[in-house]
Amino acid sequence: MEKLTQQQTVALATTTTVAAVAITMKLIGSTVVHVGAIIFGCLFASSGMNQSVS
Repeated sequence: MEKLTQQQTVALATTTTVAAVAITMKLIGSTVVHVGAIIFGCLFASSGMNQSVS
């Protein structure tokens, strides 16, 4: 009975950890995409302004 409970606890902990990692990766990934898009947008805008000025 104790072994079964321990297995259930380990399984639950593993599932929770995997889910947390997946959610974290998803959040980090979307954040990186947003930041990358913002940086790319700023670079694109600044290069466009430089071209129009010169």
